[in-house]
Parts: sequence; structure tokens; C-alpha cells
Amino acid sequence: MVEWEKKSIQYMNKLKRGRTETTLRSIKNRLYMFKKFIGHKDITYDLYEKYLTWAFENYSHTTVQRSHKELKRFFKFIKHPVYDEIEFYRIPEKLPPIKTLNTEQLNIIMEWCKEQTGFNWRHRCSIYLMLLATSGIRAGEAIRLKWSNWDKDKSMFHLEDTKTGVSRLMAYSPSINPYLERWREQCVSNNPNGSMWVLPSLRMINHHVDYRAIQQKIKQYLVPKFGFHFSSKVFRSTMVQRVIDFGGRYEEASAIVGHKDIGVTQRYYARIKMNKRAHDAHSRAIKDIF
Repeated sequence: MVEWEKKSIQYMNKLKRGRTETTLRSIKNRLYMFKKFIGHKDITYDLYEKYLTWAFENYSHTTVQRSHKELKRFFKFIKHPVYDEIEFYRIPEKLPPIKTLNTEQLNIIMEWCKEQTGFNWRHRCSIYLMLLATSGIRAGEAIRLKWSNWDKDKSMFHLEDTKTGVSRLMAYSPSINPYLERWREQCVSNNPNGSMWVLPSLRMINHHVDYRAIQQKIKQYLVPKFGFHFSSKVFRSTMVQRVIDFGGRYEEASAIVGHKDIGVTQRYYARIKMNKRAHDAHSRAIKDIF
């Protein structure tokens, strides 16, 4: 039996970069599912199969599938022998429907964002939503944006802290620049020393906003106000789908939202479908056959 607590803490520390507290808590829960089942027993392949049987009886298919993937990564990290036995053990994934916002919904959100002023959660949330809607950035990356990494002339931010561990450039709509400037002035007027964070905590200006605080405001106030459900993540799938719908390729959509693997883009954000461009390509491919 591995020194579970010690190893799991090391593993979680490795994953902290670019991930929100909510994501890290979900990962921790997936590991705890297995720990809850095995107790202090030694980890073997037979025991792991029994765990999967137990998990399917007590949890949803998606929860078990995600737990299995996380455990494989964990066993690989701690170099446990059981990893070699379960490395190619696959649990078929049931993909959920991809949720996106339509143009009308995006416009409703953007119009609200443009009206916000002052140094308050509404104004901060408006900047957050405008950046998400026009860039496809991850929520965890958005809350860690720094003014020092802002290139106003190119309408870009340099992302130092990403989920993949690789820094990259994030482009957003140039139309947001006046709103960013106004928000920065509000931050400075509230605190002469300023804050390094684009989205600071209103109470502790030298800390960035907590992801849960923004999500709570969206859920409690903005969803009822707008009359439709949305979350931070839906802006990423919306961006990918709009890039594809407007003639972009999956490679380009993947680069915009910061995926290392194009398969992630296709699987979770905009699945491959027969569109006019694909139909035209197919027609050209078979043109000289008959």
C-alpha cells in the first residue's frame, strides 16, 4: 500500500498550476472514491477490478469513467506497478451534449456588461464575461490575468499560468479595450498602489478574485436576470463552435482556446459533423472516380 496521503498531496500540488479550486476539489474527490473503497489494502489489479464494479453500482457512469482516468494518471505519477496493468483498461465514455450560447444570448450578456461602472462585483464580472466571450479563455486563466501581461495595442494577454503548463498568447476583441481601461482606472482610484490582477478581490486587492465568488454571482443574480442558464465554461464551447461555423478549422479553434490536443476540442467542444465545407471536400475527392 502506497503512502496515500503523502503521495496524493504531492500529486495535487503538481496539478495546481492553471486549475481552479473547484477543479482540484473534483480531482481530489475522484481519488478519494478509490481510497474509500480499498481502505488500507494493498493495490492490485484484482482489487482495482472490484473497485470498478463497486463504483458502477454506487456512482454514475461519467463519475466512474473520470475517476478511472484520474487514478491512471495518479498511479503513473507515483510509479505504482498496477499502472502497467490498467494502462490500457478503457471505460467507454458517454459524451454529454455540448452546450453553447446563441448570438442573441451573447448580445444580452454583452449589453449588460457595457452598462456596468464603479468598483464593484458587477463591473468586475462584466470584464470577466467580456474576456471569456471574446477569447474562449479558461475561467482559471481569466482570474489570474495580470496587467503587466496586457498588450493593449495588439489586444492580447500573455498567459503565464495555464492548465497545460505552457505559456501562450490570448487574443480578445479590441472593442473591449475602452472597458478594460475604465476598469483599471476604477481599480487604481480605489487603491492608489493598484493591483497586479486584472480581476482582483474587492476586499483583498492584492489577491485575485476567487472563482467560486464569481460563479455564485452568476448563478444567483445574472442567470435569473437574463432568463437563461449559463456558466463560465459555456463560453469556451461557444467560441469553438463559432470559429468552426464561420469557416475556421479545428486546429485553429484548438489554438484559440489553448488545447494541446485537437481531440479534446472535437470531443468536448465542437464535434465533427458534415457541413458544407466537408461536403464540398468530399465532392472534390470523388470527382475523378466516375
